[in-house]
Amino acid sequence: MRIAIIGGIGSGKSEVTKILEELGKNVVRADDINARLLRDAGYIKKLKELFPLYVSADGDVDKRAIAEAIYTDRYTRDKLNALAHPLIMDRILAKTGVGTWFAEIPLMKESYVEYFDRIWYVKSTDEQRIARVVKRDNMSVAAAMRIMRAQTEYSGIEEYATDIIINDGSVSGLRQSVKDLCRGLDEK
Repeated sequence: MRIAIIGGIGSGKSEVTKILEELGKNVVRADDINARLLRDAGYIKKLKELFPLYVSADGDVDKRAIAEAIYTDRYTRDKLNALAHPLIMDRILAKTGVGTWFAEIPLMKESYVEYFDRIWYVKSTDEQRIARVVKRDNMSVAAAMRIMRAQTEYSGIEEYATDIIINDGSVSGLRQSVKDLCRGLDEK
């Protein structure tokens, strides 16, 4: 069984996956796969072809510059997503073939819904999300809001959620919500 954990930046997806790991569940994170791709020579070569200004001749990727570009320019974002998303999803699907797996996917595309048995959507108020991102990433409110706006193209994906986790309270409340959902899975 595959369960996708989705939600916008600062919603609490990572906290949910941390709780799942504490409960002994199998977890895979799209961000971890992306980090490994950024150390893969073939992937870096493709990045350099698409974004020559952001990859040096010796293969050093300026992740900060790419991040700034994708959150301010939809064309650049679409080019990167067209390269990265299929590779990341292929690796998630390969790793999660046997047993029950939870996949934390920040930007879930509608076309990937069919690969998951359940979709847990982590939801929080915009104010709380901004506060979390500002604190966690040491960025400005404006920068956090820019990222949130860039993610609105994925905002319809919550329609596919089989379960919604409201993360507007305490970590202990979130932990209880995750435990309850896991208990429901075990009962099925």
